[in-house]
Amino acid sequence: MVVRVGTSFISEEQARRNIENEIPDISAAGLSDTSSPHQTLGVFENTAYRVRKSWADILDRIQVEPYAKGSEHSPSDDRVTVDLETFWTAVVHTLQVRL
Repeated sequence: MVVRVGTSFISEEQARRNIENEIPDISAAGLSDTSSPHQTLGVFENTAYRVRKSWADILDRIQVEPYAKGSEHSPSDDRVTVDLETFWTAVVHTLQVRL
């Protein structure tokens, strides 16, 4: 059994278009399976791989150095972790509409 789910904040029709664009129906399209589920359109592993790759391609463009090296007022490692988590969360939130 294959289940494909599409979402849209706009309309049901937009959700259907999202399904066809993001998770094509391989049985209806006459596409053949390949040996790797990561390469087979319409398979969960392929969709998950493409989403992870899309995020990585964008996020890998950003290099973060939260504090100047050698500063006498360097924050604790815990503070750096919190600041980095806050930064990356903000980046992801700004990109959610784009993806």
